[in-house]
Amino acid sequence: KQLPVRSPINSFLENEELSKPSTTIIYPKYEDLEPMEVDLDGLSKIISELTNENDWLEQFGAIEKLRRLNKYQNKIIVPLLPAVMDKLPTLVSNIKSGLSKHSLLFVKELFELKSENHRDEMTISILPCLLKESVNIKNFIALEAKQALKNISSTYSDSITFFLLNEIIVNTNMKITDNALTCLLHMIQNINSKDIKNIELKKL
Repeated sequence: KQLPVRSPINSFLENEELSKPSTTIIYPKYEDLEPMEVDLDGLSKIISELTNENDWLEQFGAIEKLRRLNKYQNKIIVPLLPAVMDKLPTLVSNIKSGLSKHSLLFVKELFELKSENHRDEMTISILPCLLKESVNIKNFIALEAKQALKNISSTYSDSITFFLLNEIIVNTNMKITDNALTCLLHMIQNINSKDIKNIELKKL
């Protein structure tokens, strides 16, 4: 008799502590993300699911929807970004490692696009928790956080530069300081002539 096929997420819930990494949970690869149709009500529902702290599976599903929209219709999620970025630090730092990693995948992919829609104030709101997670004892979390930081620092920004400088000066965790310095150096390496012209002399 053929046994019923259980979903990977259900297996994860039944067999693993939510705070521990598990090979049974499936994070869709970027290349496997499929397009989706969504209207205004659907966008509102995604935010509602993302902020539902009583159901982490619903949050996990909302992140996957955001990843799909970011890949195929990234302009449609622009109005959602303030609400999404407001919630992301909590999700990235979540003790449920599955939710944390999936959130980091979204952040990494979001900034990989180098969109002009990523306002500096929203980016800076996520930087502290990315730096913190970059030294997470769970290596698979730390690696995703470092990749997200690398994508963020691939485009020069005055305000992000000064945030990183401040972090290097005042943070007492040497590993976080090292990662902030790596991020800063990567950003400096990506300065182009247009960026140089836009740098205000009073900030130098």
